[in-house]
Amino acid sequence: MANSQLDPEIAAMINDTATAAPTGTHFTKGSFMQKLLEGVKPEVAQRVASDYKKVITTTDKEEKMVFRQRLIISGWNLYSELAKKIMHIQNCKEKLYYLRYGCFNYDALDPKQQDILSSLSWKVSSGDFEVYYADEWLYHVATGKVKASMVDEVATKSRNDASGLQDKYDRKKGSYDAELMSLEKKILNRKMIEDSFVGMLKTVLTHQRYPEFNNLQTEYSQDQINMLSNISSDTTKLRTLDKQIASQYRALKNLKEDLEKVKAGMAGGGADIDDAILENEFSSLRQMAKMCVGPQGNHLSILFKEYMPMQKDYINTKENVCKLLEEIEHTDAGVFKRTFKGEENRIAPYIILLPSYGESGICWEPFDIKNRATSRGRIAIPMYPRNPKLSLLAALGDIRWQVAKEKAAYRWMEEGLTGKYYNYYTEQKLRGNIKEYFVKDYILWITMEYQGMQKLHRDSRPIFWRHVPFPKEKREELKNRGFFYADLYKRDERRAQSDGY
Repeated sequence: MANSQLDPEIAAMINDTATAAPTGTHFTKGSFMQKLLEGVKPEVAQRVASDYKKVITTTDKEEKMVFRQRLIISGWNLYSELAKKIMHIQNCKEKLYYLRYGCFNYDALDPKQQDILSSLSWKVSSGDFEVYYADEWLYHVATGKVKASMVDEVATKSRNDASGLQDKYDRKKGSYDAELMSLEKKILNRKMIEDSFVGMLKTVLTHQRYPEFNNLQTEYSQDQINMLSNISSDTTKLRTLDKQIASQYRALKNLKEDLEKVKAGMAGGGADIDDAILENEFSSLRQMAKMCVGPQGNHLSILFKEYMPMQKDYINTKENVCKLLEEIEHTDAGVFKRTFKGEENRIAPYIILLPSYGESGICWEPFDIKNRATSRGRIAIPMYPRNPKLSLLAALGDIRWQVAKEKAAYRWMEEGLTGKYYNYYTEQKLRGNIKEYFVKDYILWITMEYQGMQKLHRDSRPIFWRHVPFPKEKREELKNRGFFYADLYKRDERRAQSDGY
């Protein structure tokens, strides 16, 4: 939107604000807000610019509170407008800065804060994880690379047919991925048996000789006889594995053919990505931000220098989050493990970085209900929390709880991690949201108990020791740090002897 479309007073305010503020390193002074609001509906741009001006100029506390509440609404309305245009604003860094960082007035930030934003890598790999800034996430939804978070009544062309085809494709893809993972493990298992087989066979074929009897080969030794028995047993295992592998290849071939047919149908009459899909995805991101912030938190979508950290390490950037994920997974090795049909697989969730001030990350969904086998869950993390690690731990505790609850289904109050914790919750006569109690205890478990500092209730510690175990070397270290840990370690040993735990 050109400046001529703005109210003259607001256009002047934009220029005045820029002129009075420090010069940025990436943007020409005074141009950021103009380019950000260019092309936006006049009423949306007018409202957010007006509300922003009143918030930064009003000195009366009560009036400032009123204008702040208005800015929350107008700021998110602007976000919605830009989100729906994500395919058409890829060359406008000002608009992307707002979607990614919440940056509305770059010149109003402290020079050091400007340097931080300018120094952040624009296109950075997340390595072993799937971490996305909000603008990246919206773009991937728009291009169909990730499934939209909200799949309820979405107004698309041929919506009913397209939705049915997409659901069918998702189910088939889940089955295909599960079969493929299972097949890979079986082939790996076969390779291990074959390697052992070759080693034993070499031993069996190696013979000593009797010099006194014309240097003839000796009979089999007892070890060789035992290995012949093992070879026979392994041969049976290999035959069984081969039948399973052949069966899975047939299943994969059929599933692949089905996938290609469904995909062809989607290409011929699938739904276009339209405003409704992106609007719903924005609504999902907005709801995620609300959950991260909480009812009493700072719900602004606009970045103010008063709330932005002065150090890069205190911001949940993609690089920082990946480092924290590696650190936490080293402590809680099973956090991304999921078991399906007896096969354990590591499936890390999608991680969405929101331009919000919340303190706690959340799990939006533990996995796609149409593909429980291989689909990634979704967690959301605020970019500007007081403690980045704690915000990430809250999300991981949340997804751990939800995955365990879904696994136990209607018996979640009786079985597994959730069942054990529910018993503890009721026995202690606790009140409130049980998941919130669990997440708080999970954070204590990872941050404090890992260091040998006993902060959990003595009745909840065995639950985490058993169902959220530390690496073996850490457990061996902790057994010397107090009676409780020593007792838990002894329980492990007894379980190992009784049921192979």
